[in-house]
Amino acid sequence: MGKLKALRICLSNDEPAYYPGDTVAGSCEVEISEGEFSFRSLTVVLRGLSRVHWTESKNVGARLGPYTQHFMSDSEYLRERKILTQARMGADRVTLREGTYQFPFSFILPAGTMPSSFEGKYGTTRYWLRAELKRVRARHDTRTKKTIIFLNPINVTLAEYQEPIESVADKTLCCGFCTGGHISISAHTDKSGYTPGDTIALSAQFENFTSRRLQPTAALYQRQYYYANDRQKMRTIQLVKFQGQRLSSKCNSSWSNEHLTIPNVTPSILTCGILRVVYFVKISLKIPGAMKLSTIMPVTIGSTRLLTGCTAGGMPHILTPPPYQDDRDVPAYDYSTSDEDEDYRQPPSSRSHTPPPCYSDIFDSDDDSDEVDGSMGGSPVSEENIITML
Repeated sequence: MGKLKALRICLSNDEPAYYPGDTVAGSCEVEISEGEFSFRSLTVVLRGLSRVHWTESKNVGARLGPYTQHFMSDSEYLRERKILTQARMGADRVTLREGTYQFPFSFILPAGTMPSSFEGKYGTTRYWLRAELKRVRARHDTRTKKTIIFLNPINVTLAEYQEPIESVADKTLCCGFCTGGHISISAHTDKSGYTPGDTIALSAQFENFTSRRLQPTAALYQRQYYYANDRQKMRTIQLVKFQGQRLSSKCNSSWSNEHLTIPNVTPSILTCGILRVVYFVKISLKIPGAMKLSTIMPVTIGSTRLLTGCTAGGMPHILTPPPYQDDRDVPAYDYSTSDEDEDYRQPPSSRSHTPPPCYSDIFDSDDDSDEVDGSMGGSPVSEENIITML
């Protein structure tokens, strides 16, 4: 009796990323050794799924003690199955002799609403192929999986992304019953849409009518939102930072086209019902002895389809997810949550969560990232309303 030596999925057009309307084509390769091998059928499935999961520790008192509460949510976008070979009418098995056999398949990725691949700390969007060979008498069937990267691009060259984003902020410092002076920021970007590798040109006017010396800074942040069981989990990570010259007391200053270069990150996820990723620029004035003054400018990180190959500015870096186990109205963005952010600079071996870190973990800063969770009013957006991770 023969043995199954290998079951593999081989892609004939193994692209770095697939786009809506592309064809995912390849073959399932079955390698048999030592005689004849029999099985019932060979199938391949293409799936796409977003999954969110995090835990929170609760304490219900000294008697019952602490417990861990799980928050989970799934949204499936794609499930297509094809039978590559099976027993003919009147037979109960397919028999192959020693050798290597290839069974071709192809899938066309639908256009429209599927979000791009994403790997986050508390949630993922993944697309993969799974081949399953059903044996005749064996207790367990043989399966193998292969991940593909899917991008649903947004074209940030459109006119709607060429308008600058403007923002102002001011405050008056007080010392007891005395007024300490007025501070203000007026800032704008050159446009609102970018791709990885682009530079954000910042211009700003600073007014300092106090006796203190102020430190201006600008930073680009990624904020991740996760939604499950009417709860929200939020994580903010600083990607890149610029620090300007100090403002002397009782003086004004300005920036003209100061640049922040966008690292190789995933595009914005704007309207996915259970997982969102947004970006914003924050310009701040650090004030000795007082809370800093900040102004926020949301930006969109997009991508356009590459026609001639990958470039640093056009193709976001997508981490490869680990193998899967066998399966089974959203509030407005809040850009103003805590400036005190978590320090996530720890070696990969010390991270306790199973999925790999999101792209932004590569660009962590010394003092800027945070996690906030809380209840979420309203009901989640339905799966039909989930559109592209841009």
